[in-house]
Amino acid sequence: MNQKCFWFGEGDVANEGLNYEVREIPAEHKERAKKALDELIEAVSNKDDTIAELVLEEKPIDARDPQGGDPPVDLQIEMVPVLCGSAFKKKGVQVLVDAVVDYLPAAGRSRRGRP
Repeated sequence: MNQKCFWFGEGDVANEGLNYEVREIPAEHKERAKKALDELIEAVSNKDDTIAELVLEEKPIDARDPQGGDPPVDLQIEMVPVLCGSAFKKKGVQVLVDAVVDYLPAAGRSRRGRP
């Protein structure tokens, strides 16, 4: 969503993934990243009326529960976010934890009427 890449640094094998930077996507991958983002937004807008309205109005889309409207599609269990990582080198582990905090619903929000 943010059109950035995670650049993992060197270190001992067990902790290599703990050192990372958020950088601009390299020029040779920008077109592919933009296409993937467009496909993601199209897929989500087909499931979420709030996102669809933002797309039609050509407004920016916030990855974190846009405009505090209806529950995001993950609450409706219609789409599931997927992240990649490696427990062995700890690559992507902190990114995964950050994504849980940023994108998953708070404990008080229900799924299909269940607490």
